[in-house]
Amino acid sequence: RLADLVGADTVAEKMQEFRIVAYAVDSDDATATIDTRLNQIAADIQKAMMIDITRNSKAIDTILDEPEFFDMDAKTSVVAVIVRVKYRVKISDPYTQR
Repeated sequence: RLADLVGADTVAEKMQEFRIVAYAVDSDDATATIDTRLNQIAADIQKAMMIDITRNSKAIDTILDEPEFFDMDAKTSVVAVIVRVKYRVKISDPYTQR
């Protein structure tokens, strides 16, 4: 068993990446360009994610990468906000946070 080799309380630090994806559809009634709206959406998501960088005390840190922007078609664009969460688990029990 791995826990016997490294010790029951040995921890492993891990990083998990998430992508929060938002779609924006262009409209004739919109007062701002779709690029402006996508930038605002990305900023709002980033702001919300940084309110609690420990993810309710389950993580060590939250890291934001640069958002990615895509055009789906002539009227639809997408922003993907990339969030990486650093956390620790016991090697002998990867379901228990440390």
